[in-house]
Amino acid sequence: MESVRFYRWVFYAGGVWNFLASVPTLFLVGSLPEMIQIDAPLYPIFIYFNLMTMMMYGFIQFAVARHMDTARPFVKILVWAKMLTVAVFVACIFLLPTPRGLIDFLAPGIALDLVFGSLFWRYLAFSAKPAPTQ
Repeated sequence: MESVRFYRWVFYAGGVWNFLASVPTLFLVGSLPEMIQIDAPLYPIFIYFNLMTMMMYGFIQFAVARHMDTARPFVKILVWAKMLTVAVFVACIFLLPTPRGLIDFLAPGIALDLVFGSLFWRYLAFSAKPAPTQ
């Protein structure tokens, strides 16, 4: 099942996921708090920065998919980024008074980040294998 082709599609899917999650949300920042029934943030610029970061992850994943042979350092960054995203989300749930509507809104995306982070980590293990001898 593991092949360069498989992982190329994983990175493309990860890029698409980041764009589908961030670009529409960029246009909903003003109405999103009302939609998920939470208080509007005092400084929405942090939401914009977060969405820009998600878009950047998408660009990096597309670049990795196009240049699989030289992109291992960027994959390491993606693994750390995805896992830190999950860790910060979980920490916020347990350590901060986080509104239930926000948790419900973010949880599916965080779960997908965990899946993609795990697949990216698996790619690092796969790509570290020596090439088969002929």
